[in-house]
Amino acid sequence: MSDNTAAVNSTYVNASFKYSVEICSYLKGRNLDTAINLLRGVETKKVAIPMKRYKKKVAHQKGIGPGRFPMNTSRAIISLLESVGKNAENKGLNREKLVISTMEANRSISARRSARFARGKLTNFTIVVKEE
Repeated sequence: MSDNTAAVNSTYVNASFKYSVEICSYLKGRNLDTAINLLRGVETKKVAIPMKRYKKKVAHQKGIGPGRFPMNTSRAIISLLESVGKNAENKGLNREKLVISTMEANRSISARRSARFARGKLTNFTIVVKEE
């Protein structure tokens, strides 16, 4: 990892994988503070996340086509974005210039296989921000 990047890796996050994929594709390439504000708009049902891949039987929203308001997943990703912002500030990077360069969501273990993780849907995240 270079000097102008900061990252956060998180495993077993209680968030829907399908919604996580859609949010990651929507936020990749955006400014960090803008991404956090967009997800806060999702929590108040002011901004809808466009569903591009997992869109079967999804109602259309005004101006974007098929879209939803995944609140629980948004809350989980907001905490991860704030964490990567603090990691960047700790490295001495300027928070206003941070852009999300990598944002991935991967399936975690199935909750049915292990009683230890019997919480529902689990997702692993990798978020990397770069100072521009």
